[in-house]
Amino acid sequence: MNDYDFLNDLLLRSPLYDYDQYSPDQSAKILLDSYFQVALYLASPQLFQILAAKGFNFNALNSRERLSFMRYYNRMSFRPTPFGSFSSFSMTVWGEAAAINLGNKKDAKLHLNLDQEVILRLSEGLIGNKKEDYTYICNPALYKSGKEFRFIKTSYSQNKKNIFFDLESIEGNILTNALFDYCAGEYKQGKEIISYMVKTTGCDWETASDYLNFLIDANIVIPHTKTNIIGEDYLQRLLHHPETPLTLIRQDLSTIQDQMIAYNFPDASQLVKISGQVNDLLFPLKHEIEKQVFYAGLERKVVNGNLSIHRQQQIKDGLRALELLITPVQTSLLQQFIYDFKARYDLRKVLLLEAIDPAIGIGYGPSVSPAAETDLLRHVKFTDQQNKKVNLEWSTVHRLLFRKWNENFKSTAPIQLNDSDLSQLSPDQAFTSPPTLPVVFRVLGDHVYLETIGGVSATALIGRFTAWSNKVHGLGRELASKEQLANPNVIFADIGQLSDTHADNINRRQHIYDYEIPINSISTFPVEQQIALSDLWISVVGNELVLESKSHGRVIVPRLTSAYNFSRNNLALFRLLCDLQYQGLQGNYTFDLEQYFPGMAHYPRVVYKNTILSAAKWYLSTQNLKELKEATEGEAIIRFKILRETLQLPSLIALSQFDQQLIFDIDKENEIIFLLDCLRSMGTAVFQEFFLPAEPIVTSEGKPLVNQFIAFLYKNQEVYKGNRIPDLMIRPKVQQDYILGGKWLYLKLYCAPAIANDLLTKKLLPLLNQLGEKELLLWFFIRYRDSGYHIRLRLKINESAVGNILARLKKRLANTVHYHLIREYQADTYRREMERYGPDIITLVESFFCGSSELVLRYIKIAARKSLPYSYHSLAFVSVAYLLNCFIPEINEQLIFLEQMVNTFYAEFSPDKSLKIDLDQKFRELKTEISSLLTNEGYYLSLKLTMWADLYKIRIDALQKKTTLFTTKRRDQLLADLIHMHLNRLFIDRQRNQELIIYYCFYKYQLSVKAIKKMKG
Repeated sequence: MNDYDFLNDLLLRSPLYDYDQYSPDQSAKILLDSYFQVALYLASPQLFQILAAKGFNFNALNSRERLSFMRYYNRMSFRPTPFGSFSSFSMTVWGEAAAINLGNKKDAKLHLNLDQEVILRLSEGLIGNKKEDYTYICNPALYKSGKEFRFIKTSYSQNKKNIFFDLESIEGNILTNALFDYCAGEYKQGKEIISYMVKTTGCDWETASDYLNFLIDANIVIPHTKTNIIGEDYLQRLLHHPETPLTLIRQDLSTIQDQMIAYNFPDASQLVKISGQVNDLLFPLKHEIEKQVFYAGLERKVVNGNLSIHRQQQIKDGLRALELLITPVQTSLLQQFIYDFKARYDLRKVLLLEAIDPAIGIGYGPSVSPAAETDLLRHVKFTDQQNKKVNLEWSTVHRLLFRKWNENFKSTAPIQLNDSDLSQLSPDQAFTSPPTLPVVFRVLGDHVYLETIGGVSATALIGRFTAWSNKVHGLGRELASKEQLANPNVIFADIGQLSDTHADNINRRQHIYDYEIPINSISTFPVEQQIALSDLWISVVGNELVLESKSHGRVIVPRLTSAYNFSRNNLALFRLLCDLQYQGLQGNYTFDLEQYFPGMAHYPRVVYKNTILSAAKWYLSTQNLKELKEATEGEAIIRFKILRETLQLPSLIALSQFDQQLIFDIDKENEIIFLLDCLRSMGTAVFQEFFLPAEPIVTSEGKPLVNQFIAFLYKNQEVYKGNRIPDLMIRPKVQQDYILGGKWLYLKLYCAPAIANDLLTKKLLPLLNQLGEKELLLWFFIRYRDSGYHIRLRLKINESAVGNILARLKKRLANTVHYHLIREYQADTYRREMERYGPDIITLVESFFCGSSELVLRYIKIAARKSLPYSYHSLAFVSVAYLLNCFIPEINEQLIFLEQMVNTFYAEFSPDKSLKIDLDQKFRELKTEISSLLTNEGYYLSLKLTMWADLYKIRIDALQKKTTLFTTKRRDQLLADLIHMHLNRLFIDRQRNQELIIYYCFYKYQLSVKAIKKMKG
């Protein structure tokens, strides 16, 4: 780490209030403070309105309102992370001074923006209906594959709160081939596009205009007025865009923008007034009133002082220790992608969009297609158990830390590392450090506390501040310039990606790098500084994935200049580009003793020289937490004081939950009471020691502030070599394996989940319909993921027809193999599952499988028309309800079965509280729909599926009659298997996840039915 130098600039973050003034006894005074009221309004307009209605009189607040107030007051005094006007950011420098003095609070600049969600709603009123007058360009994610064009469609829910990514396609023909080439690369006016279509096809103007409207609605061509996330503020761009009509809403919004720029901090009444004006504009657009209309940041100037340059050595000391202590970790998704890429493409260079396409290429983790993100799964988060596995390999670092820990006379004493200790360790040579590195630290008297160090570029942590500060923007540009200068053989390019509207508030930023890769947003860069997705190719060199631009002839290194947690985004293309940033780099130097010794109740502070690498923390046991929550206030105070002595807690502790952190001085009884109130709503609790400087480092108006600095390190050594390989087009090997003979023909069709339904309904179903009863006696299919996603098709046939059927299948599937839609297909021998079902009912089970397959495929065919009057998952509820009622007609027995199934799935998915919360929310979302479906006798008739539904029911009835003498255990196991196989056919992917949702919703619904019946007597 000695190859790093420090930039002269520092970013300072600090709370607005000084920590000396903090006291719960000051609550009544603080509640009346205008600075607090502004911060509260920006954070929670709802709570602000409640407290305003009570005259901001602390004595008039109920206990819940007081607790909410105290949380915000505490945050405003101790937490430096910028959030509204609770805390601020400032630019400062290294120097010879020992302290920094910030300007008065009243001189702070509150940067006000409208919330991204609000902007998207208002944009509907800014953008006119004359689509011919706007300019358009092809969707950046559009590409040609075989006979069709494929693209990623980005859409929002009506209220703009949720964003959806869907992989769609459109047929390639003479018009689309020419038109999409015409619209690629540069913007064309709508009139030009219509005129081009008229000339190309000979159609009339109106027809061409209608087709343009279709292309716009389908997200195939995108207007220049679409959202940008990098560069000029989107609302400002719209207001000054030459294509935006001169409407009243445009004038009103311009006035609102002027008011926000001229805003006088701190004045909550101005914010309330502007918010009302914004909602007045939303109402005619038929949008609900939005309480939260602002996204804000507070900037304070440094009046005098700087940070002593001798602190740099303490940071370097810490980095030296961390380089030796921390083991690099590479993302498993990227490693799996590289493995799959080599197996599929070998040394070929492949278009990025093709490789990432789950239907054509190999995909990347969860797909953007409906196969991965159905309406049923949306907003239900399942824990990835793979990510929860702990690496328990005992290393030299483990031995060193364990020995040092045990050498301490007191287990709570800090672990003090020295040079002799570090000499036993050696750095990992497999990974290099990033070209620039941000270090988040606090200065504490003689010590420096390294809070977080990581990422692949120091630009990420400051990205959002570039939208507010020219100085921060200049800092970002300097960092980007350092990276590019040291790595001349590659091109760095920022990723332009729209995520959900809440995240896109912090994603808004200025251009830092010279190039941008727009994915689903408009780029404000000139075309020559945009790197099109269709220009990006990938290959594997050694074991590294290489991304390169065909037009530039150079390797591209993607950058996300935002602190956004991109793993939360569902778009695989975006996640791949973000993960690619970390390839071969040590992207995290943040030290946590718990990662080495998981499951301990206490972890001591770890220090090297005068640099704190990690703070001490304590896990409160479930029993201790329960006793504190159940005790009266007086008893709880006594118990906590005893617990403090037992755990040897320091005076100042931090209590963290999710992204919130509260600070308590537990020498003071009123703060213990506040702490106990906070604990009552928590399921787990972790305390961490909190540091205040012995002498004030940052002050304002002579009062000390909590400090948090970000230092920026860079190195001149080359990190990215830009290695490429020449173009090689090697066709992948295709294996075919046919085993002939027998009454059953068993086929495995390997394909991507996204095209599975098309393969079943457009290729296989027509062929199965053509086969006569003498050839095909019975058939069914299942979806599998073993050794790759595939469909298992079982055909019971006349033995003499094997050759004919295989020949017709081969002919039918020829094109799909040619275009790599089917990667491989094999014939095998079907082995009946006698052990699972038993010889007494195996024939009836297979007959049910056939009825289930017939119904599901007919339904899928209808659902593909996009005119389906029901949700895709509607068949699951209707068809499973018949199975349940047939096998277990009594509601109490049904509830027992459903509860058992829910618990079984809970065990499988290792749930935490959040999963149950998501499932409850999903049931509330679906309850009305489920009730309507289960009482709709005309469901199958409306879908013209009566014949297939009757066949399905007949097969169930026949099977149920054979099970009347079964034990409850065997009956329930059979029913669970039948439901599992049936839902497997319906849902394209992640069937087990969706099966849990179905069971959970049925369980909750039947509970409500039972309760209603009980009420009616």
